[in-house]
Amino acid sequence: MKIKNLINVISKMSVYQTIPPYNLSWMKSRTFFNQILKEEAINLIDIGARNTSCEELEPLKNCLNYIGFESDEVEAKRLNGKRNDDFKSFLVIPKFVGTKAEKIDFNIFKKKGESSKLEPNPYFQEYFGDSFEISDTISIDSVNLDDVLKSNMITPDIIKLDTQGTEFQILNSSPRSLKSSLLIECEIEFVQMYKSQKLFYDVCSLLYQSGFELLYLNRVFSSSKKFKGESRGQIIFGDALFGKRRDLVKQLSLERKLKYCVMLINYGHIDFAYDIYNENEDLKLYSDSLNEFFKTSFRSEKRGLFQKIKFGLKCQIEKLLYLTLVARKTNGLRSDSDRSWPVR
Repeated sequence: MKIKNLINVISKMSVYQTIPPYNLSWMKSRTFFNQILKEEAINLIDIGARNTSCEELEPLKNCLNYIGFESDEVEAKRLNGKRNDDFKSFLVIPKFVGTKAEKIDFNIFKKKGESSKLEPNPYFQEYFGDSFEISDTISIDSVNLDDVLKSNMITPDIIKLDTQGTEFQILNSSPRSLKSSLLIECEIEFVQMYKSQKLFYDVCSLLYQSGFELLYLNRVFSSSKKFKGESRGQIIFGDALFGKRRDLVKQLSLERKLKYCVMLINYGHIDFAYDIYNENEDLKLYSDSLNEFFKTSFRSEKRGLFQKIKFGLKCQIEKLLYLTLVARKTNGLRSDSDRSWPVR
C-alpha cells in the first residue's frame, strides 16, 4: 500500500498534485487490522462523497461499511455502479445533507468539486479563487443526518465531511450522530471561501464542547493570484481530525473501544490508542493481536551501540533532507500543504 502511494508520487509532476495520505508513514496492512477487528465492521459516514476520497482509511477498507451522501445524482449513480468489492458494504445516497428535510437551491460551480449550497465570497474570488464561480443553480432534496441514520439504525464510528462550507451546520444540527461518533474528519476554512460560512474556530468550539479533541491538522496554503513570484502563501483551509476524549471512552462498549483503537492506530495516533487500551481491562482480555502490537511498540529505554549508531545516521540524513528543502524554499506552485511540502 505504501509502495503504491510512493509510485504515485514519483509518477506525477509534483508531490502536491499527488496529495498523498497524511498518515502514509503510519499505514499498516489490511491483514494487521483484520486480525484485530475479526468480524467487527466500522461505519464510515462520508458526506460529500465525490470520488470516495478516503485515502487515509485505505488499510481499513474491507472492514468499512461505507455510507456516502452525494448531492450530485449522476456522481452518486456512478459511484454505486463501480466495483466496490474492497469495502465490507458500500452505498452512496443521492441526497444533500443539511439541517432538515426540505427543498434547497444548490449552486453548481464551474469546478464541480467546489459546488455548494452557499454562494462564493467575493473577497476569496478576488484574491485566491480561480474559476470560483457559479455556472448553474438547481433545486435538490436536503435531509438531516440524524434522521437518516436513526431511521436506518446506523451508529456512525467516523464521520467525514467535505461539503464546501456547510460542515458546521451539519454537525450542529445532528447532535445524536455527533455524540455517537468516535472520530470526525472535517474540512475546515481559515478564510471564508463562501459567503456566511463558519470557520475553523466555530467548528473547533462546537466539537470541543461535544467531547472531542483536535488530533491532527493538515494545513493548505495559497498565494494571492495577483502575485506572480514565489511566496510562502497564506493558510486558507485544512483537513482536521478530531477524536473523542480519553475519559469518555470508558463509557463505550467493548466493540466500540476496539474500533476506536484500530482507527487511531491507522491515523498514527498510537499513544492515544495505547492510553485507551491501557485504561480498559476488557480490551486487554479481548484481543491477543492488540496485546502483541502494544508489547512490540515499546522501545527500550537504553540504547545499545548499534541503536546509537543507527540513530546518529538518521540524524545526519535528516539534516541533509532539511538543507535540501530549505535550498528549494518553495515548490514553485501557488498552492501546497503539510502533506506535500514537509518543510512547512
